[in-house]
Amino acid sequence: MSKLSINKILDPIRIDYKIASSISFAIMILFTFAIKNTLLAIILNAIALVYIYIQNDQNYTEKTVNNIKLLATVTNFLLAFIILKDTPYSLFMVEALLFIVFYTLLALSLNVGNGLTGIVNFGVVAQVTVGAVVTGLLSVRGMPIFFAFIWGILGAAIFSGLIAMTTLRLKDDYFAIVSITIGEIFRQFLNTEPSLRARPGSNKLTTPGILDIPQPLAGFYNSTLINIAFFDWMNYRLFLGFIGAFIVLIALLIVNVIYYSPYGRLLKSIREDELVTNVYGKEVFKYKVIIMMISGLIAGAGGAMLAWIFLVITPENFLPLTTFFAWTAFIIGGRGNNKGMIVGSIIFVLLQRASRLLDNADSLFMRGLNSFVKFANPEAPSVSISYLQLIVVGAVLILFLRFSPRGMLPEEAYRPEIRGKKLPRAGSQAKSVQTEELDNNAQTNNKGDNNL
Repeated sequence: MSKLSINKILDPIRIDYKIASSISFAIMILFTFAIKNTLLAIILNAIALVYIYIQNDQNYTEKTVNNIKLLATVTNFLLAFIILKDTPYSLFMVEALLFIVFYTLLALSLNVGNGLTGIVNFGVVAQVTVGAVVTGLLSVRGMPIFFAFIWGILGAAIFSGLIAMTTLRLKDDYFAIVSITIGEIFRQFLNTEPSLRARPGSNKLTTPGILDIPQPLAGFYNSTLINIAFFDWMNYRLFLGFIGAFIVLIALLIVNVIYYSPYGRLLKSIREDELVTNVYGKEVFKYKVIIMMISGLIAGAGGAMLAWIFLVITPENFLPLTTFFAWTAFIIGGRGNNKGMIVGSIIFVLLQRASRLLDNADSLFMRGLNSFVKFANPEAPSVSISYLQLIVVGAVLILFLRFSPRGMLPEEAYRPEIRGKKLPRAGSQAKSVQTEELDNNAQTNNKGDNNL
């Protein structure tokens, strides 16, 4: 079924965007607090969320629509968290929050590099590795965690700049191949280099890795926060999720400043046509190196977050699959839209984590899937949950590329302002600023003629 035919089917149930979103938010809250059945409440919340996404009213700006979608996604996640807080799935939601933070930072890093400048970077995992290793190694050897974190993100930025200066002159396809290779080289270096092995009180480990990494603000949590009545329900993992959310907020502010500045518009011109930007006398290579360093800075923060999540750094934490998961969140969210990176990460992590809940040999789904596989090939082994996760993520990615290649929150087009008002988007039913001004002038002239 084509996208056009789907839109025709949905047209009769489309209503005013703000009315639809208000009704859907009310439904979410009602289902959350009024329905005892957890599974039914989550399903109905998901239906309300989907209903918000299918709305498409030309009378509202892209920014309004995208803000509603972002608010709907975050609200739905928070309500699901409230529903599951007192159930055996509470740990699932806390871990989901931690990895949403991690993949949001990686997606923002890609959005700076590819969404803004058009750099095809498949070496995100190398930037993450540098941030994690430097943060973990310095904090294990006694440096305060805050300063270890600063050195970690700066190390990732410097590493990204050095790699960019030596490889960015390659064409996009070749740079993508080289960036994948660099990530794998660094992982193997971590696997074999003895100086990158440590734990508190000992630097002599026989196995590769950094163990027992200190956690940020753990002393404040144990001595102060947990004794406050309002926060006594919060465990440290959830507190770490809030720390990560604060880091994401800072990264979003930095990236937004870049996006809506003249420098950001210059980077977009590089993305659209590098040759033309060069002709106008701009040093394209220099700007690309700078943006790769900013991308590395954000990915390095994601690496530090990963070190705090696992408390252990091993080469297995930095497989190339991490890069492609980050690209999946980036594509789902929408290239060129910073808020889309949050939405894409929430959708990706929940899909990835939810597929683990299906890891039950006695469940109807797993029995049906294994029966189908055995029917197709009697000698095939039983379906593994790791393969199922990849199948789910791959299928969702294919669906997005087919039906919504611009992502959940497409890039908002830049529109100049005339007399303090932004021009409406193409095809909008709203009056343009020029037309409104001409109408006002005509009414003024008519009044003058009548007075005469």
